[in-house]
Amino acid sequence: MSNSNTYTRRTILKGVALLASLGTIRRSWAFTSQNIRGYRIGACDWSIGKQSDVNAFALAKTLGLDGLQVSLGTVQNGMHLRRKDVQRTFRKAVATYGVEISSLAIGELNNVPYKSEPETEEWVRDSIHVAKAMGCRVVLLAFFGKGDLRGDEVGIA
Repeated sequence: MSNSNTYTRRTILKGVALLASLGTIRRSWAFTSQNIRGYRIGACDWSIGKQSDVNAFALAKTLGLDGLQVSLGTVQNGMHLRRKDVQRTFRKAVATYGVEISSLAIGELNNVPYKSEPETEEWVRDSIHVAKAMGCRVVLLAFFGKGDLRGDEVGIA
């Protein structure tokens, strides 16, 4: 007597292989729709010529960047990202362009050394609150140029 519901080992293995491949394809489609590269790419706002400028988000989107390291500001604009109104403007740009703030930076510490200039302590302290408000967890404290610590025993102490 022949039963049409009888499964051979070969039939079961084909079915399992088909299900596994469908699962892989489904995961692949979901992955591709979010980020085809599998990793995110960002840049510093000053590297794209838009230091401390909210227009960096539009350019970052055009360049295909996923995130930006945003400057706290400059001496000229009073480290303007510390202001709530400027923070709102930057958060609006994040929502508009879909480019996240991956980190915050105080690039001005290259020109106004943290090791010797008292106003920099306030910048660093405020940067912690700004980072939290902007939804990022990393702050770059730059120590290049005038802020370089290499060979500066007084600056290190």
